[in-house]
Amino acid sequence: MELEKVEGTQVSQLDIFRLDGKVAIIPGGSGGIGSTLAEGLAAAGARVAIVGRSAERAQVVADKVLDAGGRALAIAADVTQKEEADRAVAETTDRWGRLDIIVNAVGGGAGKVLFDAQDYPIPEWDWIFELNVRSTVLPTQAAVKAMIEAGRGGKVLNISSVRGQLGIDAGYSA
Repeated sequence: MELEKVEGTQVSQLDIFRLDGKVAIIPGGSGGIGSTLAEGLAAAGARVAIVGRSAERAQVVADKVLDAGGRALAIAADVTQKEEADRAVAETTDRWGRLDIIVNAVGGGAGKVLFDAQDYPIPEWDWIFELNVRSTVLPTQAAVKAMIEAGRGGKVLNISSVRGQLGIDAGYSA
């Protein structure tokens, strides 16, 4: 894609999307789509808190951001647990004094064994629900509370799977 300056200004087409001075937290930022989003937000100027269950994986992504000249913080947390979701948000605001954006990128599939939806074992449904819903609700509640208390507002972005719209027999698609 070729970018041009808008005639009569010093602003390129992508400058309107800059995030300089903003702070983003990305639950699920240590893998897959989340890591790419973390790198992209940092490239746009945001400071990014990368949250994942694995401290090592979160640090790998943070190191990529840092190596590219961005600012990043790796946080190990299981955001399906309220205390850990709250802690991840608190670590972010303690480090950078604000929170402007949360991008929920936690999620996953049905695991190693697939069942027909009508036969899906309840413990498996519970696990899928925790991984794909609870992991979004808990950090969002903590982040929005911090945003409201700061009086600046903010943005909430939820990343989902296209499979939710497909008629397949796995519980992940419900």
